Order: sequence, then C-alpha cells, then structure tokens
Amino acid sequence: MVDKIEFQHFFEKQVYKYIKLNKTNDPVLMELVTEGEVSLYRLTDSSWISNYNFGTNMYGNNMYGTSRKITKITNFLIRKNEEYPSCLNCELFNK
Repeated sequence: MVDKIEFQHFFEKQVYKYIKLNKTNDPVLMELVTEGEVSLYRLTDSSWISNYNFGTNMYGNNMYGTSRKITKITNFLIRKNEEYPSCLNCELFNK
C-alpha cells in the first residue's frame, strides 16, 4: 500500500500521508503541514451548495441559479509515540 504522496511545486513540497484515525476505520489521506515530535496534519473537504431559482423576477429579468463553495478544514496532531491522532477542531465550525 502507498504510504505517502509528494508533490513538488516550484520552491515548496506538499506531502500527503495516509493516517489511521482510529482502530476501526480505514486510513485517510491528509496533508502533512508540520513534521516533528508532534506532527500537524490537515484534512480538507470541499463541496458546492447550489440554489436553482429559475424563472423571472418582478422586473421580468431571468433568474439563474447560484452556488457557493463550502470548505471544512480539520486539523489533527499526532505525537511520534502515538498510534492515532488527536483532533484539534472537531465539532467546531469553520468560517
């Protein structure tokens, strides 16, 4: 199984690693932000919310749908001697 994925961008390297969040779930691919005695990982999940109101408004103009992107960022810390990470901002809403 693949352990990590590295991307080289100009002067920066992005590293993604598979991290097991608990003993029952499969590993999840997360971005490695900082590595050391305590490493910081980031899990980013984006989705689009759409609102389709087709028709015309009171001025006779056509109305079109709108959409917006929702991004949820969850940060995890894991110590070198720990098997599973600790969530920093679970159950909090990102703005």
